[in-house]
Amino acid sequence: MSESSDASIPTGNARDAAILSTSRLTLDRLNHIVTLDGQPVALRPTPFKLLWTLMATAPQVQSKSDLLETVWDGVVVGDEVLTTAIRDIRRALGEEIRDPHFIRTLPRRGYAFIPPVQTGHQTIEDADQPEPFVVRPGLSRGLIAGLVIAGCLALVWLFGSRLQDGEAPYRAALAASWPDTVTARFPDLDRHLESEARRSSAFVSRGEPSGHILDMDVADGQDRLNVRILGADDAVPEHGFELDLASADSEDLARRIILITTDLLHCAEDVQAMLLPANRRNRSVGSLVFALCETSRVASSPYDRVNASETLLSAIPDDPGAMALQAIMLASRPDQHLFGRTDPRAEELEQRISDLLARSRTAGGPETAIAMGERLLAARQASLVDQATLLDTAPFNDWIAFRLLFWRVVLLRRTGRLAEAAHLLDQARARWPTHAELRIILSLTQTMQGLHADAAATLVDAETLLPEFSAFSATLDRQFAFYGTETEARTRGLAGAPPHISDCMQAFNAARFGGADGFGNDCDRLDISHRAQMYAILGDVDGALRQVEAFDPEAAGIGIILHYSEFAPLWATPRMWDIADRFGLPEFWRETGIRPDMCFQERLREICDAYL
Repeated sequence: MSESSDASIPTGNARDAAILSTSRLTLDRLNHIVTLDGQPVALRPTPFKLLWTLMATAPQVQSKSDLLETVWDGVVVGDEVLTTAIRDIRRALGEEIRDPHFIRTLPRRGYAFIPPVQTGHQTIEDADQPEPFVVRPGLSRGLIAGLVIAGCLALVWLFGSRLQDGEAPYRAALAASWPDTVTARFPDLDRHLESEARRSSAFVSRGEPSGHILDMDVADGQDRLNVRILGADDAVPEHGFELDLASADSEDLARRIILITTDLLHCAEDVQAMLLPANRRNRSVGSLVFALCETSRVASSPYDRVNASETLLSAIPDDPGAMALQAIMLASRPDQHLFGRTDPRAEELEQRISDLLARSRTAGGPETAIAMGERLLAARQASLVDQATLLDTAPFNDWIAFRLLFWRVVLLRRTGRLAEAAHLLDQARARWPTHAELRIILSLTQTMQGLHADAAATLVDAETLLPEFSAFSATLDRQFAFYGTETEARTRGLAGAPPHISDCMQAFNAARFGGADGFGNDCDRLDISHRAQMYAILGDVDGALRQVEAFDPEAAGIGIILHYSEFAPLWATPRMWDIADRFGLPEFWRETGIRPDMCFQERLREICDAYL
């Protein structure tokens, strides 16, 4: 607590009063009525309680920590909820932060109520406290706060569950020797594998106790390495994967083998920790868990992860951990695609998620995993502001909570906080280096920032580590098509494109490099978001705005496009701010006090100040 903590609770008559008033403002706590200049004012319960606390302690300064402790009854929430409540009060009272009449902000100290306050004569010691503000039916602020806490505790639970029943963490040792087909082709591979394994937390030295053995071979006449993760006690393969040996050297190959295996072992350990002890020791279940981890690592579609977790649940339908896991996979599946398509079965999907979580809880499932699923479900249903409350503290050091990270990154990209999104993704990439989806999203985020060389480098590095994953090459081709040099755009940018896209990109290149007047109707079959980007890259602000104005705010994910660097000139126009308002962005920025990255550009700083 700060030095003002003794004043954080209303004292004396103010604490017991039913009415607090100034010459203009009156609060009736018993009836939850606010009047300003004799006219009723609508104020939700949490801002009402905050305003009451400030008035009851006027003129003393209340620190943020004191207000959070008092108004939110000790529930751990972030500063953003306080900022939101203050903004709600100011908006209701018609107050501007630059010219405050009621609430003064004192930087690094807190808030204070300005006018003198009088108290009424009734007491309300037995009166009920206002109910929490309801975001939507069944989703209260209290629930959001509880979900935030439970999500942050997920790591503690997951680590603790690994230690139950005397179970050792998932560790592997290298096989005692390799087949001649491997050593003949890569005579230095064993030395490099030993070196890489020493750097991995998932490997032990040869001869030490471990639950798994890493083995491999090369089939005669084939150019692919078969890597197998075996059960140490019975040498039965639990999982296997293949690596392309074309142009591979021993050092590069060893790095790929150890990194992939490490990611798979860490993922399998996290997933197994959710399951019942008997299922954790089941080899068949172990194989399904590894299959889920492999699918998640390389899948280009979220539906593949859902199908893999559904297969696991089908094998152990009575395991409450598998129920919670399936709910998490479903809840983290996007239902609002970037390019304007919505999921007509979203309500049905959310009901299934809710049912799975309820069944898991009834069966005694892992409580914090259930809470994590509820947190994801709440995020799907919440406003942008409440999504920030739910997701801004999302953990991602374990594979299960990893799904929360992606939703948080989507929120950051939708609201223009690109630098923070890139930082989170870079941290996660260091933790899960062979997770393909991470690499793709990081490169797209770097592209949004205008860091095209960094975006290309991210994809090139990913191609080196995971050459089997074709999506890297496809994403890099698109990068060159939109942002590459003329040679890159006219060659690799058109590689493998179907005729209608090839014709479109040739017309776009003619305008971009040859001075042609736009690309006419050649790109009408291209997605509207891509056409908007192309107009913006060509510097045609009006053309880009025409496309953006046709965006459907019901498919909220498409709003991510608004924050690509080439759209910066559009933000200098009132039309762009009107469009942003349809997506709820200015309201989010005002209520949270968080500004998008673009507002820190010199050319847009004054414009942002005017609108926000």
